[in-house]
Amino acid sequence: MLCAHGADCTSEDLLTLWNEKHIELCFSLPDHIACENVPAPGTGREVLLSVSPVSFHVFWESVDYGLPSDDYAILSVKRYGSKDNYTERKLHVSMKPEYSVCDDNGQWLCAILSLTYGLDGLCIPGKELEKLFHFLTDPEGDEVLAEGKPVSAKTINYLAVTLKSFIYIHYGADVAENLRKHLEDPTSLIRTDFANKEIKAPGGKALAGHLKDILIEILPAIERTDVESGCDNR
Repeated sequence: MLCAHGADCTSEDLLTLWNEKHIELCFSLPDHIACENVPAPGTGREVLLSVSPVSFHVFWESVDYGLPSDDYAILSVKRYGSKDNYTERKLHVSMKPEYSVCDDNGQWLCAILSLTYGLDGLCIPGKELEKLFHFLTDPEGDEVLAEGKPVSAKTINYLAVTLKSFIYIHYGADVAENLRKHLEDPTSLIRTDFANKEIKAPGGKALAGHLKDILIEILPAIERTDVESGCDNR
């Protein structure tokens, strides 16, 4: 976890927070590339486009580094600060008209794509730095949501206890304590229930990580008897 590193934050930590959607990372692009329906060269104004980490990884996993054939990256983006959904776009790079990938087996094109839309092209806006600073300096305190509304650690813990308790009640102690194993098993009862309700199951690793240190309070036998008696008398 990043909070274990304290203020010693690395680029890998930033990427982890981005992948987990705690912060947004962006590309800073000329308006004629970043904004649709703006003719080149535009006004020369730089625009921040927030990029979906999923689309970023999918694009770079599909690139043919030997001979890239296109002068654009296909990524899911939105204007930074907007509440719009991410939409898939072709984001071009500027190449000289006389350039041909046959001249150098696409090495120049690949280098320009990597510099513009690769890890080196990602930047972090000031507001995202504020989120990061808050996380680093007060990891056990209030967690700030994207909308800027604070959620107390007590509230987060309460929700986690409640969720784990519901899992315990419905599926038993083994599922509650070994959630990742059951969520990653397509034949398990909990995965079958998600499938029957046509709901996408959450990632086992992430959810289990959040709940692994959460303790469920089990009532003593005498208190359970009192509760059951109270229910019978209603």
